[in-house]
Parts: sequence; structure tokens; C-alpha cells
Amino acid sequence: MSSILETIKAIVESGEFNKLVGRIEGDSLECKGQPYNFSTEAGKRELAKDISSFANLRGGLIIIGAKTKKSQVHFSDEIEEIRPFDQKLIDPEQYQKLLREWIYPEIENLSIRYHKEASSAKGVFVIDIPEQKQSLKPFLIKKWLDGQKTVEILFGYAERRRDNSQPLSVIDIHTALQRGLHYDQNIQRGFADLQAQLGELVGRTQKQEFAKRTKSLLDDRINTIFANSTLKDRRSFVLVAQPGSPTEVQKLFESSPGGIRALLENPPVLRYAGWDLHTLGPSQIIKGEFVRTVSGDRKILELYKDGTLIFAGLADVDFLAWGSDNSDKPKLNPAALVEVIYSFMAFYEEVLKHVDRQPETLTFQMRFYNMKKDGIPSYLFPYQLGSYGQATGERHDAPENEAVLHIQISTKDFSPEKTAYELVEEVYLWFGMEPEKIPYITPDAKDKKIDIEKIRKL
Repeated sequence: MSSILETIKAIVESGEFNKLVGRIEGDSLECKGQPYNFSTEAGKRELAKDISSFANLRGGLIIIGAKTKKSQVHFSDEIEEIRPFDQKLIDPEQYQKLLREWIYPEIENLSIRYHKEASSAKGVFVIDIPEQKQSLKPFLIKKWLDGQKTVEILFGYAERRRDNSQPLSVIDIHTALQRGLHYDQNIQRGFADLQAQLGELVGRTQKQEFAKRTKSLLDDRINTIFANSTLKDRRSFVLVAQPGSPTEVQKLFESSPGGIRALLENPPVLRYAGWDLHTLGPSQIIKGEFVRTVSGDRKILELYKDGTLIFAGLADVDFLAWGSDNSDKPKLNPAALVEVIYSFMAFYEEVLKHVDRQPETLTFQMRFYNMKKDGIPSYLFPYQLGSYGQATGERHDAPENEAVLHIQISTKDFSPEKTAYELVEEVYLWFGMEPEKIPYITPDAKDKKIDIEKIRKL
């Protein structure tokens, strides 16, 4: 169990609920201001979705009776208020019965307990989902309607399309998914042999592949992302890293601990609940060309065999403008902007450790889309969160609906802190701001870098 969950459990058991205020939701904590509404199918489905998603990851807690709000300094909601209620409002056995009906297989050792507040007779309920055995996963949502079974697959597993017109039972689907999850391990040795046989062919065609990797190819890749998501209809952004000479990511399609594909599924982060590349989903091999991880349409991360890295995300209140009052005030969060660009550079530093040859140069891009959606421009304020500059009203609107901002550097000069600053500077200049108004940077005027310690302390 993580230290964060241990702390939260200790607070709940003590009854001093005021100590929960300010705590951040994440991949192991969910908060609900009031009990689930079982009078509708949607309410029952929400409970099954929340519980099964924790079981498919590493377990977690759901606190019922904790109201949240968006955090200004974390890419998550934070607990704003505790709302204790009478124990009679929730029947734990009703919850357990519903979960047995809606989730397959049954989750082991799940508990639903009431904890009284130290200063009153009321309290909150806590659903504790322990980490589950790998052999039980995945946990699927199931439901019976008119004698027929409908199944939803959670936690990023793509919907499988089969020729057989007869629907599979949830047991059949569970068995098939388990086999699929272990497929990489089963074929690893055969894939290594195949990779060796293809080595000579890759060498002969490498120059041809690099010649084709032009601006048009990059545009096609980004257009494909937009065509298969809702990003095209919302304010969004894309970060790109490209090598300036032929190279190849080694063992990209292998599932081995410490490998680049494993890193793609668990990229490095600066801090808990920050703005990073994490999607929490499994990686997928696409057409033998690249590996992708997704978090709905909020985050899409793709690494290509030729060393191109693309990260696409939302530039509205659901990501880069997190903390804005509403969609009519699309104020970009400076902490989100700086942290996600630095996280992208830090991840690409790891990618370069897995290429067969170091390129001479690197090109980085940040593209913006729909920045004047519905005639309302996205905008930035100078300096960091909480500063006087953020309160002065010195608003800088996006000058165009779209932008392609880029820098090119020598690979030997690449460092995540320095290169991230250079790209952030291009963004601030595009918004019409002087470089001295960029937040979270080191004070050295001659060698400006992102100050990662300032971000960690947010």
C-alpha cells in the first residue's frame, strides 16, 4: 500500500476528517460528495466502473462524503469539504450485491465501512479495493438485459471486433483477454528470432524510410490522431520530437521490464498528481509502426520506430487550462504548460537511450489548435500561480486559431531543463510576452532552464 493511502486511512480511522481537506485525488483515491444513486442504471454503472477500474490497476479507496473541486496546482481534484451523513443512508450489503451482479470476476476482499467523525454522530463511508491478483484480471462490467448480456471492457482495452455474429459470454471474453495480456511473453522468443531476420532488411531500407519522413508524414500522423479522437473539435495541443537523421528505437515492440515500451506505459513524473504524460493505460502496437498509450481523448502518446515522439492533449479546462472558471474563460495554466513540456523533454531523453544511433540534431514542436474556438480566445497571464502578475489583469490572447512553434538543436546540447525552457519561450513569445515573464525558471540570466524544484514544491 502506498504511503499516501496509509495516511488517508489513518486520518479516516481517527475521525479527524478536517485533515482530509486539500488531499488530492489520483489513481488510488476517488471522492464522492454523496452516495451513489441506484435509482438509475447510470448510477449503478458508475459504481461498477469506479470499482473495477481500481481493481484493474493497483487498488484504491473511494470516500463517500467528500466534496471536491479542481486544484490550481495539481492535475486532479482536491478535497474541498467533508460532508458527514447518517449511517442508514448506505446499505453495504446492497453495494456488495450490486457489484457481484455487475462485475466479473468477483473482487476479492473488498470492504465497505462506516467511519464516524470525532466531533459528531455522523460519518463517511470508505470503499477499500485491495490490490488484486494478476491472475484475476481484467475485471469486466457485465449486465443482463432481456436475457441478453452486454459487456463493457474498461481500463483501456480496445473493443474487439469478431466475425462471429453470436455474442460471447463475459466468461469467454475474460478468458480471451487474459490470454491476450500474456501474449507478449509467450511470443518473446519467437519475436527475437524474427527481429534478427529482419535486421538486414531494416538496414537496407533505413535511408529510404528517413527520406520519406518529411513534414507531410508528420502532418499525416497528427491528422490520424485527430481523425480518431474528439481533439479536432476542442482546444488542443500537440508536442513533437523528431531526430534530424536516420535512427531506430530498439526493442520498441517487446514487453520487457525496463524496456522503452514499459517506460511508455509508466513515464517519469515530477510529482504526484502533476501534469505529465501518464495515461495509466496499456500500450498497443499499431500496424508494426509505433506504440500508443491513451487516456480517453485527454492524452494520447505515440512513439514511432523512427524515433518520432508525439503527445497530443486538450488545451481546455480538462488539461492545459485546468483551474479555469469555465469553458468561456480558457485561461491556460502556466504550471500545466511548463510541467507538461518539461515532462515531454524528460521522456525523450529516455527515448534517446534506446536508439541504435544518436542523431546529429533534434527538432521539437508545439502545435496549438482551436485556440479561438467559438470566437473566444485562449489566453495566458505572466508569471507563476499565486503571483501578483497573475492578478494584474495583464491578459495575453492567442493571436491565431492555430500555431506551429518549433526549435532545432544539436543533440549534444540537449537537456530536458534547457530545451524545455527554449520551447516554453517560443510559446510565451507567440502569446506576446517577454521571456522574463516566464515562470518556474532558474535565476541565471545567461543559462535559463526550467527549475524543476519549483514545480515539485507546488
